[in-house]
Amino acid sequence: MRGKLADLAFDLGLFKPVASFSRGRGSLLMLHEVHADAALARYDGCTVDQLDRMLAALRRWNVDLIGMDELLPRLRSNNTRQFVVITLDDGYRDNRVHVLPVLERYDAPALINVPTQAVTRDLFCWWLALRELFMTRDTLQIGPIGRNLDIGTEHAKLAEYRRVQRWFAADFTRAHDLQPWFDDQGVSFPDLCDRFFMNAEELKRCAAHPLITIGGHSATHRSLASLPEAEMRAELVDNKAFLEGLLQKPVHHMAYPYGGKDQCGPREATAAREAGYLTAIAVRHGKLSRQTAEDPYLLPREDAGYHGMRERQLYGVINGLYGLRAGLGGA
Repeated sequence: MRGKLADLAFDLGLFKPVASFSRGRGSLLMLHEVHADAALARYDGCTVDQLDRMLAALRRWNVDLIGMDELLPRLRSNNTRQFVVITLDDGYRDNRVHVLPVLERYDAPALINVPTQAVTRDLFCWWLALRELFMTRDTLQIGPIGRNLDIGTEHAKLAEYRRVQRWFAADFTRAHDLQPWFDDQGVSFPDLCDRFFMNAEELKRCAAHPLITIGGHSATHRSLASLPEAEMRAELVDNKAFLEGLLQKPVHHMAYPYGGKDQCGPREATAAREAGYLTAIAVRHGKLSRQTAEDPYLLPREDAGYHGMRERQLYGVINGLYGLRAGLGGA
């Protein structure tokens, strides 16, 4: 009911007066996978059609779509037009195959943040392994977390998958403790990397496109705040050096893996600055302002790539009206 009321209020234009006061200068929007297959999108990411509708709405609302290199100059300027920067994390192949044609359609730049091990095929991409197991099994025994799951229907699969995801999200280091369990299930992480992530040649071709900027995303995609300082710093420095060596161009921007307050903070921000990045992106609510440009190493960013995001939820995100996504109107 609350969602329907929020939709009605949005359709009537009742949020526009509030938005003019609540929004900042612009927003960073986060996506990961963008699928042609709606079945995959129900687990993680969004569909190509959803991305198309999102960019169409932003253009219709007269929001500027700018590249990451323009962010700091824009914040420091007197240009007060609202803007959005599209970012995609992890370097999925679908970013090149599915996303790029949509970006071209709307002349929308994007930043793709890539961990080293996605390219080298060494990444412990536990989230892809978890999805694969849920999609292909009717029962699943997750002994280490005390769960024996009957997932014979699509409804059961999705419901239990969400519960287990929340368990991992409460402490992302748990995933690495479960690596032997994934091995026991017969998961091949190199095969998953081959299936889902761009390889070195694909990444180079993608990086050559005028709408695409490549950013860092650490070497191994671990929660940086959980690492000793020297190891955390190496994650940033080594990833930057790897990408710059591969692409033969500077890498000025990065996004922290996971990006929440428990995964990155002032220590990681200092390390990103000292590694030579110009910006570093977190995942949290917040407004982009002229003041943000003075210390741009924990930039706020909003999730816009979850399945089923409505137009009024997107409007809420870019205008600081977070209740349009949560309290007022869950999907």
